[in-house]
Amino acid sequence: MQLQDKGGISLSSAEEWQQATAIFESFTDGFITLDHEWCITYLNLQKHSNVSGKATEHLLGRRMWDVFPEAPGTIFEQQCREAAEKRVNVSFEVYYPPHTARYEVRIYPSSEGISIYFTDITVRKSNAYLVKQAQAQAILQERQRLARELHDSVYQELYGICLSANAGREALETEPAQSIAALERVILHANVGLAEIRALLFELRPELLETEGLVAALNKRAEVLRARYNLAVDVNLGEEPDISIESKHALFRIAQEALHNITKHAHASNVTLRLLQEKQELLLEVRDNGKGFDPAGPFPGHFGLQSMHERAASLDGTISIESAPGNGTTVSSRLPRIF
Repeated sequence: MQLQDKGGISLSSAEEWQQATAIFESFTDGFITLDHEWCITYLNLQKHSNVSGKATEHLLGRRMWDVFPEAPGTIFEQQCREAAEKRVNVSFEVYYPPHTARYEVRIYPSSEGISIYFTDITVRKSNAYLVKQAQAQAILQERQRLARELHDSVYQELYGICLSANAGREALETEPAQSIAALERVILHANVGLAEIRALLFELRPELLETEGLVAALNKRAEVLRARYNLAVDVNLGEEPDISIESKHALFRIAQEALHNITKHAHASNVTLRLLQEKQELLLEVRDNGKGFDPAGPFPGHFGLQSMHERAASLDGTISIESAPGNGTTVSSRLPRIF
């Protein structure tokens, strides 16, 4: 004997009906079936009790639009009718104001009516929004930082070029020696500006680390220190390390932050930049002969130090600081060799 379940499914025995019911009720999604008169023939709202405050057994046989009077005229009703009339599968997202919840809805037509599955995606959507906000904030902060970098570096060099070029033009006929000196300053400012631009390109386009390499990027940072800050920079980087692009990017950023702190706070005259490849790890070392500081106390650049720690920790690496007032500073970063 064939049995017809409340969802219109033909079953050969009462046992099969019980098995089917158990399967339906194990769904984590909400599940409703409607006949051609829009009457509820089966529903499972156990995981979504906030959708209707009434006992499910009292809803069977009732029209969908009576149980949910806020639904008519909404996209939910439109999509239900489209699935039923055109016999097509539809899926959409809908906001349900009575419970301030957002649902993902999927509707499937059958010969007996339609089946509706819905999933509460409120938390997922909220998390996605928070991630998007955080990304937007990070982009804004990065743009502001780059704007400061451009103002403090390239803009100043271009301004210097303009001043020196004007001075050279004025002295060209009356004081040729001063004119030559002005042209030499133009060349100096231009070279410094080019070095700054090359270094900034590695920040704007991290993929250059993969094509040109970490060693090239660190050498360009050293060029900036020599040209712009008149620092003696001893570079010992060796060959390009065979490591992941994530590790290269982290080491570049750590070196960049350490060198930035030197130019802003250390009052140094000599800098050593070293990259040592050991069997299991890489050692990046940035050392200066500046005024030093007490790492245990408050000091300028501590936010940048926190950033370095976070970058190293994200790749199971470490950062160590050796410094004392009057004795310079050494920043060392060790990263495992992740290929």
